[in-house]
Amino acid sequence: MLMPHAEGVGRYHIAILAAIVFAVFLTAPFSALSGDTGLSGFNLNADHLTPDDSGVHSIYGSQTLGHLNASVRLSLGDSGGLIEAGNPVNNRRSTIVDNLFVGDLSAAVGLGDHVDLGFVLPIVPYERMENVNTQIKTVGYGLGDILIDAKFRILKDKKKSIGLGILTRLSMPTGNTSMFTGWKDPTGEFRLILDKTISSFYVSANVGYRIAAKTNVRNETTGAAWNLTDDDRLTFGVGASYTLPVQNRSWALLASLNGDTVVGDIKEISTPLGFAVGVRKNFDNGISLEIGGGRGITDAVGSPSYRVFGSFAFDGGRLSRAKKQAKIAAEVANLLNESVYFAFDSTSLPAEAMTIIKNVVTFMEKSPLLRAAISGHTDSTGNKKYNYKLGMKRARSVAEGLESSGISDERIELKSYGETNPVSSNDTAAGRAKNRRVVIDVR
Repeated sequence: MLMPHAEGVGRYHIAILAAIVFAVFLTAPFSALSGDTGLSGFNLNADHLTPDDSGVHSIYGSQTLGHLNASVRLSLGDSGGLIEAGNPVNNRRSTIVDNLFVGDLSAAVGLGDHVDLGFVLPIVPYERMENVNTQIKTVGYGLGDILIDAKFRILKDKKKSIGLGILTRLSMPTGNTSMFTGWKDPTGEFRLILDKTISSFYVSANVGYRIAAKTNVRNETTGAAWNLTDDDRLTFGVGASYTLPVQNRSWALLASLNGDTVVGDIKEISTPLGFAVGVRKNFDNGISLEIGGGRGITDAVGSPSYRVFGSFAFDGGRLSRAKKQAKIAAEVANLLNESVYFAFDSTSLPAEAMTIIKNVVTFMEKSPLLRAAISGHTDSTGNKKYNYKLGMKRARSVAEGLESSGISDERIELKSYGETNPVSSNDTAAGRAKNRRVVIDVR
């Protein structure tokens, strides 16, 4: 880790956190002035993108930021048709919460290599709803419930193991229950995180338990109870991403499926389940952009008729890892300036080639950004067409040695020069021996 960089990032994020705290005190007094549904409800605004920029969408990953590395994120989301229910006041079906627009300010910091502390401030600048007593559409705004996260990585996602982590979350009742943007009491959640990277594919799964006070939705004027109840919930979700082989692998396709259900009374009305798809662009300076959309699958309270979202994030951990990987890449390129030499007309790997291959594998495992360009060469004996094929077979032999040691074929590029790029004279036996080679260039 580069300490001057870490110090600069730390100061930057202290300023961001100060701005978030200021926003809390600035926004909170106005929430009391906004409209409401005429009901005493519970929290519909529980789906948030991860503050430490891990995982996929709102599905957490086990990856941590690293000691004193920080991330900040601004995400915007708009959902529609969150509560459609029969209104006992007038016996007609009403869209109680028609539209919910939320902006999340979030930040996280790594403590050691195994812990991330996160913070999410949901601000609701616009919510369109219907007051059940007046049947008049009204607009509200205010805060959602503030979240404080602590994530612990137990196992690292690497070649021979899955990623394993635990998330603990505390939700503070700063939202508005009559707007369904918060719980009436503090809630706690525990979530198990499992994830795995296989070449360009990444999958993460979360399952958890949210502890919440039992809440019966009631009319604030008449006291009449609705057929809507909240209680402890089982939370679950899975997300996947595919890194595209374009622009230095900086683009990724994303998809997720998540939901929750009331533990004591499992039924469709209390089990919102939805999906989201999106695309992500990572930049070299640690900034990322993400856009996507989705909708609910079940006809449940909180399952939206549509959802669109976007985010702008800065991940100091990813920037730190990228710099470390670039340094490793430079070191590897310098250290592996050597060749594997073959016997005359042979494509079999010589015994000494395995030492070079092991060195390549060791360094490539340290940085997933590294690629191996393998080029095959021959002497001038025989015709050019035959020598081109011979060079390619030699390059493929070296590639198979890397693949058998765990390097994905997506990280290997093969090329044959045949007899066209000699490094020594083909007029002598010693010169021809030097030309019968495969060059490994890691970059």
